[in-house]
Parts: sequence; C-alpha cells; structure tokens
Amino acid sequence: MQNPNYKKTAKDETPGILTKYESLIRLKNLQLEGLKTIAVALAETEDEASFILTVLPIIKTVMSIDGSVTLFTKINNETINISDFSDTAVQKIWGCLITDHGFTEEPIFVDHEALRKTLSRASIPNGFKHNTFSPIFHADTNLGFFSFQQKHPAHYTEDNTIFLKYLGEAMGVFFNTSKLRNELSHAKQRLEQNFNELFAVYSVSKVISSYLDTQSILENTLHTIFSQEILNLDPQGCVFLLNEMTGRLEMAHHIGLPQILTEAETSIPLGHCLCGHAAQSGEIITSRDCLADARHHTRYKDMSQHGHIVVPLKNHGKVIGVLCLYIQAGETPTINQINMLSTIANHLGVALENAQLYEEIKHLSLHDSLTGLANRNLLQARLEEEISRAMRYSEPLAVAMVDIDHFKDFNDAYGHVAGDKILKDLSTIFREVLRKCDLVARFGGEEFTILLPHTDIYQALIPLERIRNMIENYQFTVPGTSQPVQITISIGVCANSSDIAKTGNVLLETADKALYRAKEDGRNKTVSCDEILE
Repeated sequence: MQNPNYKKTAKDETPGILTKYESLIRLKNLQLEGLKTIAVALAETEDEASFILTVLPIIKTVMSIDGSVTLFTKINNETINISDFSDTAVQKIWGCLITDHGFTEEPIFVDHEALRKTLSRASIPNGFKHNTFSPIFHADTNLGFFSFQQKHPAHYTEDNTIFLKYLGEAMGVFFNTSKLRNELSHAKQRLEQNFNELFAVYSVSKVISSYLDTQSILENTLHTIFSQEILNLDPQGCVFLLNEMTGRLEMAHHIGLPQILTEAETSIPLGHCLCGHAAQSGEIITSRDCLADARHHTRYKDMSQHGHIVVPLKNHGKVIGVLCLYIQAGETPTINQINMLSTIANHLGVALENAQLYEEIKHLSLHDSLTGLANRNLLQARLEEEISRAMRYSEPLAVAMVDIDHFKDFNDAYGHVAGDKILKDLSTIFREVLRKCDLVARFGGEEFTILLPHTDIYQALIPLERIRNMIENYQFTVPGTSQPVQITISIGVCANSSDIAKTGNVLLETADKALYRAKEDGRNKTVSCDEILE
C-alpha cells in the first residue's frame, strides 16, 4: 500500500514523458514520410486521379481521420471522393468560411453546432459533430479545399497545422501545374488543328495556283481536296460551272461518280437539286441524307445513301459555279470543315475566272476575231508541228491557199458589212466539210489557208473541189439586198510529196503559186502544184 504522503519524483514521471515523446516522434515520422511520398508523387505523377489516390490515404493516416475525405478543386469544378456531406453542402460551408476568412493558408476547424443556422439537420451526418477544412492554395490563390469529419473536437498540434498547410500548398502546386499542363495540351491541340487546317487549305490553294487552264485546275484541285484527311470527305464529287448563255449549270469535271449520274446531270437548271439550290441562293448547302432530303431531286437505280456539302464558287460576289462534295450519310459537317471548304471555294472561284480570261486572251491571240478561225500565229505553229510529224513518220501533208474571187468588187458593190458576213459564212462551210484534224486559218483579207494532215495531193483535191463547188452554187444572203448573191473561190494546193516541199514555208509558197495560176486561168478552179511544176 502506497504511502499517502508519498510525492512523485521526476523519475516516476519519466515513463509518461517518454510515451508522449515516442507518440510525437511517430507522428513526426508519419508526417515526414507522408510529405516525402507526396513530393515524389508531385514530381512523377501527371494524372489527377492517381495523385489524389496517393494523397488521400496519407491524409487519413496522419490525421487519424475516422470518416472520409472530400476534395474539391476549382481546376475541374468537381468533388472527388464524396464524403457523407453532399458536395453542395460542403461547397456551401466552404463558401461561407471563405467569405468570413478571406484568403487563408491555415486549416479551419468548424463545430457542426455552429452550422445549424446554415445547414439543415439532415445535412449533418449522424455521429459526426466536427469538421476540418484545409485550403488548397498556390501563390495567394485559393484553388479549393479538402475536408474531413471527426467524432471528437480536433486538438491539432503545431505540427498538425504545419502538415496540413504544407499539404495544401503541395496539392496547390500540383493542381496549378495540372491546370497549366491541360491548358498547354489544349493549346497544342488547337495549334495542331489550326496548322493542319491551314496546311490543307494551303495545299489545295497551291495546286489551284499552279495551273492556268480550267480543266487542269479542276482535275488537280478535286484530287488534292480528296487527299486532305482533315476535310473528312468521300472521294466523290464534281464541279458545275454556270453557262451564262443558257443560265444552266454544266458539269465541268467529276471524280468517282457513276456514269448514270454524270449522263443525267450533264446540264441542270438553277434551283434543281442541291447544286442548283446552292447556285441560285449563293449559300453553302449541306445534306445529311440524300434519300431523305426533299431538295435532292436526282434519283437513280441503286443510288447509295450519302450526304453532301455543296459550296458555291464565286468571283466578286457573283456565282460562277458550285463545288459538290460527298460525305458519309448521317454526318454533320463541322464549322471548321465548312470554313476550310469555303476558303478553298473562294480561291477556286477566282482561279477559274482568271483561267477563263486567260483562255479567252489565248484564243484571241491565236484566232481571227471575225471568223473564229485560226490566225497566222496558230497556222505557223501548227504547220511546223505537222511538217515535223510528216517527216518523222514519212506521212503526206497537203496545204491549200484559198482566195475569194473579185472580193474587192464585192465589197465596193455591197459594202464591208456584207463582206464580213461572206467571210463568216465561208468559215462555216469550211468547218462543215473538212475533218476535225484539218486546220483552217484566215491568212489575211479574203485569203484562207487549209492544212490537211495525212493527205497527199490527190486526196486533198477531193474535199477542196467539194468546197469550191458548194460555194459556187451557194445562195448567200447579205445585208442591204433581198436577192441572194453568188461568189466563187480559187484554190491552190501543194503536198510534201514533191522534192521542193520539205519545209512549211516552201509548202505555203508553192500553194500560193498554184493559187495565182488558178486566178490567171480564169478563177473559180483548183490548181495543184504538180500543174505548175510541169
């Protein structure tokens, strides 16, 4: 039995002090190990879920938490690992605390009794009466909080408070870095998307700018459009160009379309089908299903289900055609897809207009403006080609010079307007009688030159005599008189079968000499070079 007058000594209190120190050391070790683990996770982990799964058990172990932990961040505005409190209730409490405390790095202890004015009794979990809120922060910015509940009031040591503060700062660093990483990732994706879109438009525009003639532009542009994966198109489509004379759309080029469709859609009126609607309205038209779209007038046997993007081709605001492209049925074109095709269509519209101007200028530079026949420039170029081909393959080539008899007298009698009409009528007769491979050129004034490839002197006389006889018996009508008039022509012809006819100039000179022989012999006749060389 202990003496009631016995007084405790320091020796007697030693075991209790040691136990207390041992507990503090164990807690300190737990905190240090926890912070070390969190530091490693901070350096090596990018995934938010993985980081949180690493942190939560450490919080619960170090803080001896009985319940669960709620984590809320402003990075993704989602509550992770929902506690017994609803996330709305927890956020509401935190909102009140932030309003009262402002920015804080220190954990906040809350007695549920103090919350009953804010939250209903049902919001407070049974058995838990106390809650700790610890802020997640970075660079003086609140990024959220983590919260846990306990059955008994928390008596945190200074080490506990420092641990929670360090923990909140470490989590703040992670979530801020995660936010920046996500923003950079999204920015990179947007940049890559923008680059791919710009590169696709650039690739098509480069092809558009590489050609001057309409057919080459259309053929190469469609192929390049279909090769751009980012446009997400089926490799089928066509281009219609507006014929201003007829007011109809004419198919200028197509890829991947069935023959039954190209034959049926060679020429369509404005307002017909999707292409006609787009050309008429000047607006881009999309269709998710051709079979279900009432605007899609064209139907044919075994037509497959598909969608369309139809883009008007414009120049200076004027519709000159449409670009008709196919997409998978049921797909809705994206805004970026529409914008890319709209930009491409603008470039294509300008290029096609320039090509038409170029072709008109080229045609005018190589053709007579009155008759539409080849002029001397085109004649000379074609003559050199035919001479080279004839010599290479030992083939015959005939050249004829044609002159209208007494044409000066005709102009004096009927006027130059009537003379111009005679020249046009003669050019029409030449085209009707001669072959497509033959070339008729207006040599000057009332003189014409005819090239007849693969034709010797005897073969050439047949169509030339037919032309001469036809003109001799033709009843020409001219302005200023109601009575038909008649004219005749003289023709001189030469072929390269003669030893002297080895060059184009020699052929022309010899045919011209034969023409003068025809005129000297009374006109209205055909004379061959063989006759003047006899």
